[in-house]
Amino acid sequence: AEKMMEIERGFTENIENIHTLKSGSIRIGGTNYVCSYILPIIANAFSQEYTGIDISISEASSLELVKMLRDDRIDIIIDSFDSTDGPFEFKELTAETVLLAVPMTCDSYSKTKEYSVSAADIYHGTVTAADLPEIGLSSFSDEKFILLKRGNSMYKHAMAAFDACSFIPKIRYQLDQPSTSFRLAASGNSVC
Repeated sequence: AEKMMEIERGFTENIENIHTLKSGSIRIGGTNYVCSYILPIIANAFSQEYTGIDISISEASSLELVKMLRDDRIDIIIDSFDSTDGPFEFKELTAETVLLAVPMTCDSYSKTKEYSVSAADIYHGTVTAADLPEIGLSSFSDEKFILLKRGNSMYKHAMAAFDACSFIPKIRYQLDQPSTSFRLAASGNSVC
């Protein structure tokens, strides 16, 4: 009887520790961008606050992350979603501003230069989303674009923006990672 009471106390303590985040584990999934730029900050802060919780991180495409969540291989996804339909609970962490990177070598750059902001202003935070000038994508209809591949949430956002401007983009490259897309655009290859 004493052994049973000890097991029950241990079980109750374990449940309480999990409930109060004193022990346990969490499996977080994110895209390459999220795992590279957002999760390190979140995971570090969380680990400092909840020292008894083990964190594991899985990196995959948005579509693969949803499959992993359905298959109970991860507990949470941090990603941008354009829909909150479905069997999952969604919480907004932040709003995201999507920018168009136009190399100075593109023909449309000289025509739209007045709308441009520098990478330094964005990086240093001297320009906020409210300060950014808006320009229709149709101004770039003659350019070739660098897009992310289907299955990436940014692909859906880009295609919705093109649809809103009623044109089909000319695509030079379709890539897996935003960082690769940006580097190609920065080298003057296409609009990203």
